[in-house]
Amino acid sequence: AHYVDQDWIAEPLSAGCYVGVMPPGVMTTVGRVLREPCGHIHWAGTETATTWNG
Repeated sequence: AHYVDQDWIAEPLSAGCYVGVMPPGVMTTVGRVLREPCGHIHWAGTETATTWNG
């Protein structure tokens, strides 16, 4: 298994971290799809959280 942890604030060209901006209702209607694994890839982040997402 391979795990990568990134400190986006320390990256000189990123100006912080990315953010997923979605219209109202997207997370409550199709947010579960964002959590589904893609083969051996499992997504992690605020957009995939089940509580306090986004």
